[in-house]
Parts: sequence; structure tokens; C-alpha cells
Amino acid sequence: MRVENSVTMILRSLCLALLFPAALCSQNSYWQRDDLALNPSGLDLQDARSWAWGDLDQDGWPDIVIVRRADNGPGRLISFRGQDTTEPPYWLESGDLLSGISDDPELIGISIADLDGNGRLNLITMVREQSENFIHPLFWKEDADGKWESDSNVFDSIQITSNDFRANDPSFADVDGDGDLDMLIGSTPENGRFNVQFFENIGTEVSPLWQEDSTRLRLVLHNPPGFNVGSPALMHLNDDSLIDLAVAFDIEGFQGASFYPGAEDTTGLFWLDSFQGLFDRSFDASIQKLLPYDVTADGHDDLLLLEYATGRVYPFRESTHSLERAGFFRFGPPRFPLRSSAILLDHDNDSKVELLTFGQIFGFTADLTTVQAYEKKTLSQRELWRTTGWFEPPRDFSDAFQFKAQLGDLDGNKFSDLVISLNGQSQFGSSFLAFESSSDSSFQSWNAKNELIVPFLSDGSRQDTTYSDPSFTDVDDDGDQDLLLVQRIFGQADTSAGKYIFFENELVGNTVTWVERTDWLPGLDTRILHHSNFVDLDRDNDPDLAFGTELGTLMYYENVGTSKAPRWQADESVFSGIDVGSPARPSFGDLSGDGRADLIVGNDRGELFYYQNDFTVFVGTDLQPIPATFSLGQNYPNPFNPETTIAYMLPDAGVTFLTIYNLLGQSIATLVDGWQSAGEHRVTWDGKNDHDGQRVASGIYLYELALGTQVRHRKMVLVR
Repeated sequence: MRVENSVTMILRSLCLALLFPAALCSQNSYWQRDDLALNPSGLDLQDARSWAWGDLDQDGWPDIVIVRRADNGPGRLISFRGQDTTEPPYWLESGDLLSGISDDPELIGISIADLDGNGRLNLITMVREQSENFIHPLFWKEDADGKWESDSNVFDSIQITSNDFRANDPSFADVDGDGDLDMLIGSTPENGRFNVQFFENIGTEVSPLWQEDSTRLRLVLHNPPGFNVGSPALMHLNDDSLIDLAVAFDIEGFQGASFYPGAEDTTGLFWLDSFQGLFDRSFDASIQKLLPYDVTADGHDDLLLLEYATGRVYPFRESTHSLERAGFFRFGPPRFPLRSSAILLDHDNDSKVELLTFGQIFGFTADLTTVQAYEKKTLSQRELWRTTGWFEPPRDFSDAFQFKAQLGDLDGNKFSDLVISLNGQSQFGSSFLAFESSSDSSFQSWNAKNELIVPFLSDGSRQDTTYSDPSFTDVDDDGDQDLLLVQRIFGQADTSAGKYIFFENELVGNTVTWVERTDWLPGLDTRILHHSNFVDLDRDNDPDLAFGTELGTLMYYENVGTSKAPRWQADESVFSGIDVGSPARPSFGDLSGDGRADLIVGNDRGELFYYQNDFTVFVGTDLQPIPATFSLGQNYPNPFNPETTIAYMLPDAGVTFLTIYNLLGQSIATLVDGWQSAGEHRVTWDGKNDHDGQRVASGIYLYELALGTQVRHRKMVLVR
């Protein structure tokens, strides 16, 4: 709960009583969409069917080219230039990298390699023949003016069978050790068989001549990992120096990746038939392409995995001589094929908000619910979203369809409760479930605890009353969590009709008793809304309500009553201009670290959008909002080069210090030293040492905010 400055509260109350002109009483709602908050890499992988990487402009920073193809429509090549900076974005779209290449309606794939051995990379595009049964590789090289020109003779003897749009692009490596690149390429499986071909270059780099050599695949072809095997890639996946063969597979809806280790005998390199799993769980979406890429620049192949409009990177860890399986870093935004939503919370109390994303994937017999837990972590000096396993859903969570999940402590015992509405029937025989965490500091183990929600349980019959769309907050300010729910009664003429109902939590000890409160509904139109969430946007010490709509817009209801007698007033201007597609699923949390509740909205297309909150409540044109808490935001950007901005909130005026220290505790720079008024402040640091005016070295630095006895610390990373 926030406590607003008393003067502001009094003046605002007077405004609400209409004692001041309307022009002097205003709520300023400003939402700044920031796609980089959820996608620090800067890569736009929407409709991406294939990707490849390489330093095309030879500036020392790898570039990425994707094939974009929407709904099996015309294919387009989109290039992203690698940036000489650690600030987001890591890549920027740059069309001049592909000068001379026009869009091809039959384009479906891309590879990058130095085939002609001249030190500059070539492009290999995969083009579908008009018959739609064959794919033909097309070779591209740059001319003296930096424009790409094609040479159809390089692959004139190669024609690959394919019946779908899956990226089975060629992968290149010097397999036979003769100094030129050989080629591995896959095609659409037939009757569940692993269909992959290896071609040795028996010509030269300038004039390649491809000869198929199935002996290197003699064991692999008889032991495929499953149906729909695709995207074969040549890369180093273990601690020996031999080239391994990686593949993606699909076994009755279970997505995975595995590899066949390389081995040698008197005939040379071949691949063993004992394929080894790279991952032990299903993926969130269909795997489009596997790609080796040394992201960490440590001399080992990391694995890039292109999925449904998003990508992952699995780093190679020297300590284990294998890819890291415990988590992955996200290139592109968190994305699901269906129904995205999110929960923002600081689960480990480190003053940094973590992200839970929920969505659905295409299963073999039905669409399944999945959840990913993210923290901001650093990979190769860049801060990206990484899965860390800090949240594990309850057992059989994937049976929940079209769900909503909420976290809170309903019974006040300091253990987190997880409430899920299924909006349909499942093996549980109920459309509303509750679980409790097994410890007060873990989200990894859950015990069923439906006694928390006894009045809302369903027996699964068509005539039963069901409940969904739970939202928690302390409506009446008595220290416990109350509930807002949707009630539906099967057997009514309109089975889709429902209404919102408030329930007060009359908590005695750890025993929850729910009492319906119809007197908490005045002013709330409960018929046209869905996916509710409480949020105190106006910071007046009582919760307001936000709803998504079926049209993809948001609706805001301000509580203009009191905590004991809520009264709701609609304000369509608060979320004006936000439209994320049907339907909208809003959630809130302070992701930017500035003390305000930011907005994340999901939709049925599996997308998530982030909007930073610059919402203020003020009276008159000269009064500034007074923050209720002393807070220090995370610098942005972070990591940074050459400068970064620090925001902080002062609830009271006073002598303020903002100081930069190195890890030895030595003062590097003093950004603020003097009297400052209450309110929000921002300061920029240029990365220079106050003592000599020189730029400081790359590394981790601490910054400290002090106001009287109140002190806050955070870390920042400078990379030159």
C-alpha cells in the first residue's frame, strides 16, 4: 500500500468534490510502448521461417539474416546489423546489407558460409520450384561495389525434395579435412524416415563439385529420433574436436533436439547412431531451425534455436563440456502460439522484477498450457531475459486450457498461493483450482489446497455454477486478500453470460471464509469485460481496476469511494490508444524500477507488449506528484556505453547524495550533492571519473542514493 502526501490527498479530495475547476484537477496517463524491454536483442522474428548469421559487413560484429514468410505467402529477406555497443538493441534492421537481392515469392530458407574461400561470406538462399515439390539452393556473392549477385551454377546439380515450408537449409563444414566446405542438407521426411543427405565438395572452393556420400550417414539413417526430423546442423556439441550432427524432431507433438556424435575410422569422419538428447523437455512452439553460433565468443559453438516468432540461445559451458540445459537466453520477445499473459513479481527480493509468462502451444491432441519464468541475466556482457527455473507449475498444469493464474497469500501464513481458473473442464473435475507453495521462499513445489476456494469449486456438470478470472487485492484495507471473480451459471439461456462478484476474505487465523459483497460493485459494468487486474495507478492508497476487452483494448475503473465503501468510475482516457489485438490480457508490475506500475498486455496470438508507465495524479498546473516511497531505479541502459541514466524518487526534500563506487568501495563520481525537492529526479552519468576526468574502465560499478538515514544501492555494468 502506498501512502500519498497528505496535502495532495486533501487537494485531490477537494477536486473530487468539485470545489476546484476541472482544468485544475487532472490525471495524466501516458504509456510509452517499449518493445526492447521484453526483447533487448532488438531482433524482430515475426513470421521468421529461417535465419542465419555471419559478419557480412566485416565490422567485427555478427549480423543476422532472416527469411520472413507470413502464412505461406511470399518470402522476404530481412537483415539485422550487429551493433558495436552493449546498449539495446543488439541488432538493428539494416536493408543495405542485402543490396542487390530482390524479394523472391518462392524463397523459404537462408544459409551463410564462405564457400569460395575468399574471406568474405556468401549467401545461400533456398528457393522452392514452381511445382512446390523441390527446393533449389542459390549461391550469392558480393561484387566489387558491395552488391550481391547470384550464380546458379554452384548448386546446379542439387535438388531437394520438400513438401512443406520447414527450413531444411544447408549446413556447411570441412568434414573431410581437405580445406573446403562440404554440405549437409535435409528434406521432408517420408513415412517417418530421417531424410538427410551429405555432399562432399570434390571440386575446388572457386568451382565446387558436389558428390553425395551416404557412407558418413550409414548409421544415422537407420536410427532416426522420431517423426518430422528436420533442420540438420553441423556443429561441435561435446568436448572432442570432431564435428557432430544436430537435428530437431517431433514425436507426437513432443518437440526436441538431439545430436549424433562424430566419430572417425580409416574411412574418415562419420556419425554414430546413438543420438543423444540435447534437452529433456518439450519446447513452447514448433522448432523452425537449429543454428550453431558462438554467442559467448569463447571458441565453442552455442546453439541458436528459432521457434514461433522468437528464438533461444543455449550457451556451451566449459565446466561441463556441454550445452547448458538448465535455462536459455531469449533472442526476440517471449512468445507463444496462443493466449499469452504474464505476472510480474520480485520473487527473490533483489529489487528487480522477474517475469512469468503463460501461454498455449499446439499439442498432438489438444493445445497445452505452458509457463516460463524469466530473470534478467548477462550473456556475453549483454543483459537478456533468461529462464532460470525459479518457478515450476503444479503437476498436470498443462491440462489447464484458456486459463488465468494469480499469485497471492490468501490465508496469511506467508506461503504463496496459486489460483488457476480453467474456463473449461479438465481431469480435475473443476474449473477453479488452488495450490500452496511448499515453503515461504520457493515457487518450485506446490501442494493442492482447494480448501482456500471451497465456495467456488465446480463438480463439472453442465448445470453447475462456475467461477473464473480471479484477481486478488486487499479491497477493504484490513490486511488480507479479497477476491474479484466471474460467475457463470450453466443452464441459462446464454451460457456465455457471466457477471463479476466481489468476495471479502474474513480471515481468522489461517482460516479463510468468503462473504459475497454486492455493495462493492457500484459503478462497475460487469457484463462486457474480462481478465481483470487490480492496480493503484493513481497512487491514492486504494486499488483501482483494469480490464481487457474482446476488442483488444483496455478499460480503467478508478475507485473514487473509500476502502470500506468502494465506488467505481470509468475513465476511458487512461488506456486511450492501446490496442493489442483480440482479446487483451493486462497485468502490472514495476519493471522499469521507477516506483510506478508498468503494463504488460497479452493477446490470443501469443504476443506480449510492454508499456512503461508515466502516470501522475496532480492538482493544479504547478504542483508535482509527491512519491510515497524512497526508491532508486535501475540505470538504463544497463549494461551501457558511453552513458546511462539513473532515476530515483524522494518522498521528502533534503540533502541528497548520489555516488558511484567501484568494487573496492572507492568513490568514482558524485552525481548529486546538495538539497533536492521531493519528487522524481533523473541524472545521467557519462562514465567518467570525477578525479581525473577520464573515462573509467569496463566493469561492475555500484551507485548509492542517500537521503538522511535512508540509503539504497544498485549495480551497473559498463562495457567499453
